[in-house]
Amino acid sequence: MTIPALMAKYHKHIVETRLKRTYSVIAQAIKIAEENYGNGFGPDTLKNADDIKATIDVNGYSYELSHATFEEFLKSSIKTIHQYPKNTIFNIVYGNTTTSSSSVAAVYDLLDGTRIIFTMRGTNLTSMVFGVIPQPNKENKYIAGRDFFEIEFSADNGFYEYKPFWFRCWNNGQSITKEKLVEFCGSSARYVNCATAPQAFCFHLIKTSGYEIPSNYPYRF
Repeated sequence: MTIPALMAKYHKHIVETRLKRTYSVIAQAIKIAEENYGNGFGPDTLKNADDIKATIDVNGYSYELSHATFEEFLKSSIKTIHQYPKNTIFNIVYGNTTTSSSSVAAVYDLLDGTRIIFTMRGTNLTSMVFGVIPQPNKENKYIAGRDFFEIEFSADNGFYEYKPFWFRCWNNGQSITKEKLVEFCGSSARYVNCATAPQAFCFHLIKTSGYEIPSNYPYRF
């Protein structure tokens, strides 16, 4: 096996194992936080809630909200080795277009080297979105669906559960086919279906494939 082939195999393994581990860590941290702070914890239950809520923009976001939520509710269960300063952004590639990751996110490196880009939404729909970079690189440039993924937990039923936004358009995720997941995952559009970016469909495709990248996955490693 050639060196490029070995490197590709290693990268694929890193993506599979770190996505599985990261999802497990996030889900467990949320469960512990709900046991400690109650179901649907969020902006209203933060210390200094009024001050934090005053920073939220018209779309329901602010760095202060994301940072305070992670620090107060999740960090004790999600072990990190580095926290990035406010306005840390990364380049995300969609086809021929490169965009910046959210400036309202709180960014951390985990013990295994995975980087998470955490955003809390605090109005209308309370949800937590974790951008996941399984294997950070020196260029800080990541292809959506190959290097960058998205995991979302929503509390619209009173408690947090894995529920990406696109579930609302696909019968709580039950009616979408694997073929559609592959199609949406491989899209070069910034938002491909139901106001959702490709990396969310890519994560769901890998998750529902037992955290093994399927043979028809739209990206090669």
